[in-house]
Amino acid sequence: MSGETVDDMFGRVNVLLNELDTLGYRFSKTQINLKLLDNMPKVLEPKTNVLFDARNLKELMWDEF
Repeated sequence: MSGETVDDMFGRVNVLLNELDTLGYRFSKTQINLKLLDNMPKVLEPKTNVLFDARNLKELMWDEF
């Protein structure tokens, strides 16, 4: 969302993941991380590229971004 801080976005994602979990939909760390990186604002693209290349997305917790 425009004007949204990263903390706000992570808060929304956390709520969504918790609600999906209660419905029985579970996602791997890798799936969550890839979705987060794919949906970051374009202004953060250089940083997301570094995260994508430098980190093991299977081990990185989504809130460690």
